[in-house]
Amino acid sequence: MKPLLPTSILQLWGQPEFLDLLCTELLAQDVLFAPLQSALEHGSYALLDNVALMALNHYENAQSLSMDLGVSYTSTIPGCACQGDPAPESELPEYTVLHLHIMRKTGTFTLQVLPQ
Repeated sequence: MKPLLPTSILQLWGQPEFLDLLCTELLAQDVLFAPLQSALEHGSYALLDNVALMALNHYENAQSLSMDLGVSYTSTIPGCACQGDPAPESELPEYTVLHLHIMRKTGTFTLQVLPQ
């Protein structure tokens, strides 16, 4: 079953608060981890504590809404957290671009990592 965006968020398309509410909803539905995990460049585990979305491009037609999103987040390289661990855990900056495609009628959406 494809994930759904509530109508209340879809109605805010093009408004300043859209991205904040979209980010909150994507995190609540737990749909960001997999694409962000697959896009890692520095760490080995994506962290979702400080995800920030930025609209890069947006397109719309009668059937759908689409947006390319710049996503800033952090990752980590987990260690054993033991005393003397040579690789203490630290957060590393990550960035990727996701393509969001939303069907207007149903609110179903897909997220795809775009090559950089």
